Amino acid sequence: MARKRRVKSPSSEKKESDIPEKTSLDLELASPVAAIVQFLNILADECSARRSVEGYTDLGKVRVENNISEIEIGVTEGKKVFNVLIRFVLKVHRTESGKETTEPTVEISCRFVLIYFLKSMEGIDEANLIAFGRTSGVFSAWPYWREFVHSTSLRLGVPSLVLPTFRI
Repeated sequence: MARKRRVKSPSSEKKESDIPEKTSLDLELASPVAAIVQFLNILADECSARRSVEGYTDLGKVRVENNISEIEIGVTEGKKVFNVLIRFVLKVHRTESGKETTEPTVEISCRFVLIYFLKSMEGIDEANLIAFGRTSGVFSAWPYWREFVHSTSLRLGVPSLVLPTFRI
């Protein structure tokens, strides 16, 4: 029976500001994976949204925090399939009268599982997969996160939040 192995990225469970910038080393380590990988599927395996009763009405009077709080790699031993798990968290704080709310007015989070297939694992190690997850994995998940934030903010009854495109 194949055993599944989870590898947490060194940046796992940290705020985006704590995650080091993607470096040329990350891109170099990710490139052997990127050259042969096939994207199979993306799933939202865990998500949540909440808002305070007050919510907000003016996007000009809020501060938005958008963080990647988790990046994890899952490898099924003996198979050529691996997963990249990425948790995004968005918090909106009202900033009226020069004061910011301590608790977020809106909080949206989602963990996506990106499923990839590799034709061969030859020459690919854990460091390559982690670097791929930190670069291409985040880049691949971003459009899904943008859509999730936009549609969820509308469902919460607050002005829609539209995240910018992801920049490498």
